[in-house]
Amino acid sequence: MTPFPIINLETNENAWRAKVQIPEDTSYVDGHFPGEAILPGVAEIGLVLQVLERGGVVANLTGIKGFRFRNPVKPGDTLEVVLKAPGPNDSSATFDLRRGTERIANGTLLLASDEGTA
Repeated sequence: MTPFPIINLETNENAWRAKVQIPEDTSYVDGHFPGEAILPGVAEIGLVLQVLERGGVVANLTGIKGFRFRNPVKPGDTLEVVLKAPGPNDSSATFDLRRGTERIANGTLLLASDEGTA
């Protein structure tokens, strides 16, 4: 997956916050949908994984729990990813994806440890 530009990433023991810019010319919207370009859900999931990896978490996705797409993401949007701070032995990452005060998506990603177990 081609990375999205992460404008900044702030981490503390309770929450991580990252601002992410969706480029106007992102190829992820090609054909999705003609005349009304929106970012596919799989790219939104990839965006959250990218933030986890930038923060030093091995983000090997094994499943998705309680994921909800609430509003579309368009090229040019600036999004905020808010994650419950993952602990060293966490096998999941709960997140909220926002555009300003508007919730875009939320859920929990299930992750495998670097040994391959969940």
